[in-house]
Amino acid sequence: MPLLRARRAGVVLVAAAVLATGCQDAAPQTGPSTTVLPAVPDAVLVPDAPPVAVTPAPGWPTAPVVGGPRGASSLTRLQVPGAPSYTTADDRALVPWAAGFAAQVAALPLAAPPPAPFRAVSAPTVTGWAGDWAQVTTQAEVDAGAAAPATTSWTLYTDTADDLTLTSAQLLDADGQRWVTDQAARLSPGRPPHRGPDGELADVRLRPDGSLLLPLAGAGPAQALSVPADGVPALLSDRGAAAVAQLLSGAAPATAPDRGPAAPAPVDLPAAPPAPDCTRLACLALTFDDGPGPYTDQLLDELATAGAPATFFLVGRRIAGHEATVARMADAGHVIGNHTWDHPDLTTLTAGETTRQLDRTDRAVADVTGRTPTLVRPPYGAVDPAVLRLLGARGDVAVGWSDDTLDWQNRDVGQTTERALGLARRGGVVLMHDIHPTTVQAVPGIVAGLRAAGYTLVTVDQLLGPTPPTGVLLEHQVGVPGG
Repeated sequence: MPLLRARRAGVVLVAAAVLATGCQDAAPQTGPSTTVLPAVPDAVLVPDAPPVAVTPAPGWPTAPVVGGPRGASSLTRLQVPGAPSYTTADDRALVPWAAGFAAQVAALPLAAPPPAPFRAVSAPTVTGWAGDWAQVTTQAEVDAGAAAPATTSWTLYTDTADDLTLTSAQLLDADGQRWVTDQAARLSPGRPPHRGPDGELADVRLRPDGSLLLPLAGAGPAQALSVPADGVPALLSDRGAAAVAQLLSGAAPATAPDRGPAAPAPVDLPAAPPAPDCTRLACLALTFDDGPGPYTDQLLDELATAGAPATFFLVGRRIAGHEATVARMADAGHVIGNHTWDHPDLTTLTAGETTRQLDRTDRAVADVTGRTPTLVRPPYGAVDPAVLRLLGARGDVAVGWSDDTLDWQNRDVGQTTERALGLARRGGVVLMHDIHPTTVQAVPGIVAGLRAAGYTLVTVDQLLGPTPPTGVLLEHQVGVPGG
């Protein structure tokens, strides 16, 4: 997993979240340790213990937060001043677990549906602080009332001076990761360290004495793997060593108020206009794939002039160098979706490869906009049951199209306009590509023609409504009976 970066300065965090049992850990390894690190004494099993808080610096949130697990925007997370990369990393850990738990509950043979929405509670605890690095442990629970809660945990480290977030896996080097996994298999077969949806180590906690604690998954008493302090340096990556050195240095903690100008005084903002009622109106969504590109700013100009909303499915690798365009897109109220990192056919990839394609793009979008996409358009519209299951488990909505303008093929303003207007229908999703200048030139005429025909232009999320379906590809008329 690449390092998670954002652009502002900030402190280092270690966030460990405990989510509702029934989480899917990687297959346990069995047998004796096979990774030999002579400088590291054997680990031992200890009881898992709750985190111990230190006094937080001003500006750090510590109160429990309650929310519902409907997508990334409503899940519990810790907002860390000056460190957007932390929030992005926390989202990528929490969202798949909550989505997976919701799917498990939905499959239970309950006499009645569980109460909705589900409940997610977290209590962030600052467990270490030195200089620009801090350690924050977040405990969370997700339950559905009638169903038993499920739990997992993870730990993140964030240096807010560089706004760099490390996962637990990134704290260790490759040999260190293998060594702790082998030690857990030797000492407690069938109870591996917690792993995230990507299969990597999720929860490696630094303790004040310099030792490491890795809570173990599985049924039974709460246990953890303890690595003695004198063996820890041999396990760390270069970045991890820097984090650990400062966290154990005893340096005075940096405080959040020193991280930038004071927040502006609150002001009363006008209420947002209500979303169009697409159960009553002839709604239609314009969507643009494969950007951002050299013509995207011109397209944003045209949409602003027409007062028309749109949904953009971005290719992650193209965001670098177009950050200002993506920020403008979000600020204008357009919706941003995920079109993978470099546009592969997802049906040809493994689950891990697909996850990395989506995660990299999610992080690239969130680093610019502060929001993680929940809409995904699979390249070429190519899906199979495995891809749809993976997207559903993530809580992502797979969006196809009903009206293909073939703008990528005809490269002609007139033909693109004719197809967009001729194929239009209520609940339709129009496919175009903002990487072609002829498409951008066609947009004013398309918008005017659709409105003249009685259509209300909306974003895809407005078309889907408050409870969009997951696990299917939306490729026909959306929100229309029989569509």
